[in-house]
Amino acid sequence: MIRNADLSDIDNLKCLWKESFNDTDEFIQWFFEHVFEPENSFLLEENNTCIAAFHTIQNTLIYHGKPIKAVTICGLSTCAEYRNKGKMKLLLQEGLKLLRNRNIDVALLIPVQREYYHKFGFETMSGLYVADIPHDHFSDEQIFQLVLSKNEPLNNTTAKIHNHLEAQYKNITKHADIFMTRNEKEWEYILKSGMINGEWVIHLPDIYIHAVEREYGLEVMEILWENGSSLCKYIAILMLQINKGENLRLRLGHTTDVIRFFTELNINYTLAPLAMARILIPENIIKAMPAHANNDSITLNDDIITENNRTYQSNVQSTYGNITVTPREFVNHTFGKFPDCVKTIYINDFSFE
Repeated sequence: MIRNADLSDIDNLKCLWKESFNDTDEFIQWFFEHVFEPENSFLLEENNTCIAAFHTIQNTLIYHGKPIKAVTICGLSTCAEYRNKGKMKLLLQEGLKLLRNRNIDVALLIPVQREYYHKFGFETMSGLYVADIPHDHFSDEQIFQLVLSKNEPLNNTTAKIHNHLEAQYKNITKHADIFMTRNEKEWEYILKSGMINGEWVIHLPDIYIHAVEREYGLEVMEILWENGSSLCKYIAILMLQINKGENLRLRLGHTTDVIRFFTELNINYTLAPLAMARILIPENIIKAMPAHANNDSITLNDDIITENNRTYQSNVQSTYGNITVTPREFVNHTFGKFPDCVKTIYINDFSFE
């Protein structure tokens, strides 16, 4: 039986989470106290025992300036003895239908095994630029110039949380075609989970950094900054934190600042996929798209959510004319095809001076 969780399931869900992931007891306890909502969690039950589950966090996507109802799926887990028996497949297929019935437009997730989710209609819809900077990439003089020429105090890089994270986030995303809003609860989840897991969470008036210590050095998971000078300065500070033979790995969204930073400082980078999307209500996504003359139609063949199987009048003029697509291809035709989908330039003031 597939159903929503209730409060009596918490102990079983905690055990299932601990069996499936490497998170600490402290994090698991915090998640179920502050993030878990029974009505937004789905489980598969056999013989009155929970054998598989996943959780959702309610989000809003801004797509061409219009709000889109979304959920982020997390904590997908199956009891060890039931793995590779199609249990999660059954739960996720039915869960997607239930989410659609709740008027959720799109489901998002950040996968460990990307190919697994293709069969459910998920496709990559965002990515990051990734660069590994060796310890000796910059000379001491370059580090000195990047850091000390800014005329700002450098002794404040400790874990501090201030109230203008949202302003920094909006500054980074304000010109993007598509981005996820972050409310207070979502920021709490990001920051608290990082600190519980012993990660670096640094917040200062002009920058926010979330980083993780790895075996190869320090990996920066996210940076929000006010201008190019802030980005350069704090990347240089992070370079001072890694040891000889280690790397600083940067994972950054595509912005004017980032591309100029990489180019000016001769840093090689690659493009890596990040989030995947599964569109649940196609007509709402199409309505949010900017209209064009001579629009073409899109016919969707959806094996899981069969009520989506019809022809939609697209707001986009397709190179191929009227087309028939799968759910994965539908993501490509609306949110953009990876890697091109992450190449929207966000306009930020930039200066190395």
